[in-house]
This record gives sequence, C-alpha cells and structure tokens, in this order.
Amino acid sequence: AEPEKELASAGYEDAQEEEFVADNSILRAVTAGLLPRDNMRMEEHPLHYKSFGVRWGHSVRGCRSGDGWIRMSETNLFLPTHVQGTQVLVPKDVWLARQGAAPHSDADAQGGACADA
Repeated sequence: AEPEKELASAGYEDAQEEEFVADNSILRAVTAGLLPRDNMRMEEHPLHYKSFGVRWGHSVRGCRSGDGWIRMSETNLFLPTHVQGTQVLVPKDVWLARQGAAPHSDADAQGGACADA
C-alpha cells in the first residue's frame, strides 16, 4: 500500500506539524545525519539524497506518522525517530530544555497541519 493511504487509514492525516531536532548525543553515530526513506520500514535502504536528509544538530518540520516515524513536511519522506533503540529525533522544545541552546534550523518558521499533498 502507498504510505499516504496507510497514514490516512491509520488516522494520521490530521496530525499536527512539529519541529524535531536530529540528536546524536546518545547514539554517537559517525554519519553526518539521518537519511530519509520513502516508507516506514527501517529495513529498507535509505534514500541517498543529501538535500533531503537532516544533519545532526539541525531541525526538521514534520508530523508523527506512526510507530517511531516522522513524515517530513517538505518532502513527505520518512525519518525514523529511533535508531538501534536510541531516540534520534527529539521534539525541539524537549531538545532545547536538555541543551539550553538553539538548534540550527533547516525548517521554515511556518507551522500547520500535515495533510497529504
């Protein structure tokens, strides 16, 4: 099934857009950041588009789209919230409370609902 149809049938079509920060403080991966997928399956190979991913310490806007996934607002691609059991996408307000500093924002300032495009 198509991811958009799966989301709509699961009741996620009206999810509120949020800003998340890619946090590598616990995982300590040697990568530059998270790469997106076109579905919500971790075993699938990530898409290798540098401009579509999110670098560690940077933010991205998206909607919670099921068990452990964020659907990015700009691209409708998916990012995992956890890698190897470690949370790597943290809501911006939670991240700010932990860090005491602002993340690098890759997201635009506008918010809204996440609707299928």
